[in-house]
Amino acid sequence: MDTHKGFHAAAVVTTTGALLDGRTFPTTREGYRLLLSWARSARMRWDTRTRTYVERRVTAGKTRREAIRCLKRYVAREIYQTIVTLRPASEQRSAS
Repeated sequence: MDTHKGFHAAAVVTTTGALLDGRTFPTTREGYRLLLSWARSARMRWDTRTRTYVERRVTAGKTRREAIRCLKRYVAREIYQTIVTLRPASEQRSAS
């Protein structure tokens, strides 16, 4: 993920560096919602660990919808940590 003032650019890249998918999202509430939704669906499409996680949740008694909700929360925390980590130092100081 690459953070900019007006938008975030996110990509799904293989371990060999091949680009599978990439999108940009505005840095608005709606943009973050779209980024989260896209990241969740991309992980379900290409990440076997994610598919296994969802199936494990379903096997444990959750509905598929509840399992996806758990996945969305996990992805949201992951994206937030990435954005905070990549934020320029000057923005981090002014936000404190």
